[in-house]
Amino acid sequence: MTRRPSERAIRLLLFLAAFAAAIAVATATGHFLTPERWEYSYVAEQLLQGRGLVYEYMGTKYYFYGSAVYPLALAGVLWAGGGQAWMMVAVHAVWFGCTALVLYALARPLFGASAAVLAGMLAALHPGGLVYVGKLHSQTLDVLLTALCVLLLVRLRPQTRLARAVGTGLVTGLAMLSRATLAPFLALWGLWLVWKSPAARAAAVRVVAGVAVGAALMLAPMVIRGWRMYGRLIPLRTDTGLNLWYGNHPGASGTSHALGSTTPVLEGMPKPLLSQMENQTRNEVEVNALLTAAAWDAIRQDPAAAWQRFVKKFGYFWWFSPHTGLHYPASWAVGYRVYYALLLGLAVIGIVQAWRSGDSSRRDATVLVLLLAASVSVIQAAFYVEGRHRWLIEPLLLVWSAAGACRVAARTA
Repeated sequence: MTRRPSERAIRLLLFLAAFAAAIAVATATGHFLTPERWEYSYVAEQLLQGRGLVYEYMGTKYYFYGSAVYPLALAGVLWAGGGQAWMMVAVHAVWFGCTALVLYALARPLFGASAAVLAGMLAALHPGGLVYVGKLHSQTLDVLLTALCVLLLVRLRPQTRLARAVGTGLVTGLAMLSRATLAPFLALWGLWLVWKSPAARAAAVRVVAGVAVGAALMLAPMVIRGWRMYGRLIPLRTDTGLNLWYGNHPGASGTSHALGSTTPVLEGMPKPLLSQMENQTRNEVEVNALLTAAAWDAIRQDPAAAWQRFVKKFGYFWWFSPHTGLHYPASWAVGYRVYYALLLGLAVIGIVQAWRSGDSSRRDATVLVLLLAASVSVIQAAFYVEGRHRWLIEPLLLVWSAAGACRVAARTA
């Protein structure tokens, strides 16, 4: 009789598989010892040099550009490791392994051991996640925090202790600091929990309030920092205007590259707007307002074209844009298309199976993930879309892909 591995052994094997795959891919691509640098590296270096969380971009000093969490983590690792960037790649690999464990923990009570192991293995081999381990980018951390948020929110009930709700709020606040597009999802979750609990509405409101308090405590330092610097409320980051302009200026492709070319969209920015943006007397808040106004002007001037762009970007989010695979070998893009189409089909089967099962836990978890998928895709389509934006939530869909695969295997056995 074959002895089944213990839960601890399964989790350890999943973590090691994901960690080893991440290190192997980073090494094979040449990014383990020399990881690909992004703006976060500059911010981390500025912090280590005593200049604070600042990013100089197109003539403007940004103190609230992008993620507030990852540059701090990167600076901490560089400081502890004597400036060795490969150590951050190793940390990424750990985060990547932890994501596989979170998805296993999410799938186990919903769909059983087989689906949970498969979900963990799919996460351990996710192409987008593996590629980003070798980049000094917030993506790996964002995916982990997003998955952890969903796991913790799925486990909340109206009867949940207030302390646990506040703890969950601290995690969700950290996730919002790292990826602000999660904020609408968290609001939708709160409304959904209250709506689905008519017999315990007061208790549900108490839990939602606890999560909100925890999130507010996590966000408070950045909010206070923004108020002290500019005397106004800074909504987590000041590059939203730039991101809105990317996807909504006249002739926008919907991505960060120009329509019908591989040229970055900023290289085609109209000179009058560019000169205003680079005006040395403007601070980041004023530049953000300038670009936001320019984007909204384009939307108001041609609402039909703006709506068409939105629909196009929404399609890009869930499928592929003309610029998909631009920075990768062509064979990778083809392989990923096949992989994604298969997993998306299996996820649909898993979602339908979860709903038809009548199991309240499965249904609740499915609703939450669909709310996340809908809110993130709609918000991203309102701005601009790159492949990595879907990779924020794609690993979560792997849980339902695994459930769908197990369903297909059971029916064909």
